[in-house]
Amino acid sequence: GLAYKRFAPASLSGSTLWSVIYVGGGTAVASVIDRTSSILGQATWLFFVAGAMVAVPTLIVRQFSGMRPVVATRDLAFYEDRRPAHRRAAFSPLIGDFQV
Repeated sequence: GLAYKRFAPASLSGSTLWSVIYVGGGTAVASVIDRTSSILGQATWLFFVAGAMVAVPTLIVRQFSGMRPVVATRDLAFYEDRRPAHRRAAFSPLIGDFQV
């Protein structure tokens, strides 16, 4: 295992870094939202409403029509073992029934 005197400083520095990023990020986002709302006033909500007017119908259509985003997958040939037969046989005792 890891000795406590090595773990404690790493844990402390990691926790400190995480909290600084978390609090700093939250402060930055709050500042941007506050500044945007002070500049645009009540019009800030129009951005949220416009986003919802686009997102909600899109999600509803996808849900009820069965449409799903296309996910690129690798061709089956990518997974085939391209080694010559004598090389594959040399490894078979090492990997047993493992299928590549």
